[in-house]
Amino acid sequence: MPSLNPFTRKKKNEGILAAALKKQEDDAAHSLWLLQQERERHQKELQFQEQLLRHQEEAREAERIEYGRRLAMEKAAHDRRQQAAADEAAARDAKLREEHAARVAHEKKKAALLQLANREREAAERQAADVKRAREEKHKQARRVTTPEAIQSLREMIRRKYELDMSIWADRKVRRPLRPEIEIKMEQADAAYMEILSVVRSWEEVGVGKGAWQKHEWELVMEVKARCEDDGDKRWWYGNPPWEEN
Repeated sequence: MPSLNPFTRKKKNEGILAAALKKQEDDAAHSLWLLQQERERHQKELQFQEQLLRHQEEAREAERIEYGRRLAMEKAAHDRRQQAAADEAAARDAKLREEHAARVAHEKKKAALLQLANREREAAERQAADVKRAREEKHKQARRVTTPEAIQSLREMIRRKYELDMSIWADRKVRRPLRPEIEIKMEQADAAYMEILSVVRSWEEVGVGKGAWQKHEWELVMEVKARCEDDGDKRWWYGNPPWEEN
């Protein structure tokens, strides 16, 4: 193999060196490219992991939100059920209280009506008893005034009334200073007349058929009663003085 001259050898060496440098540059560029690719892959991996984590976090957040929403809905439904139960219990209690109050009011009204009925019945019984006692007392009094003694007393009272009337009439011309004594007689005469009327009017309580009078006696009794009640024969002095002015 022929030897190369120095120039040729130099050129060859320069070529080899240039090729070696080019290869180094290419290798360095390739390594740099590989590094860049690795970095980009790593960056993409990081971005993917970050995105995955973000999606997972968003999913967990959405799940938490959904869980909170369901929990809130369940709590609201539970609260509504509790409120409905409380309202129902309150309405039931109010109805029970109202029914109890109505029963108490009804019992009070019933007791008041019963008490009123008892009072009215007792009052009616007392009134009936009073009427019965009064009737019996009138009958007793009437029977008393139909006894011979009572009739004799009535005769004396009529005679007393007649005597007072005659005395009053005889003094009808007295002067005013002397009239008070006559006015006392007038009061006595009116009192006697009142008693006479009370007696003769009570005779009707024991008329014929009640055992006090016989039929012919009753006719005389009615005649005496009519004469005693005749204002023309038996006058009242009260409000009707006999004075004759001189």
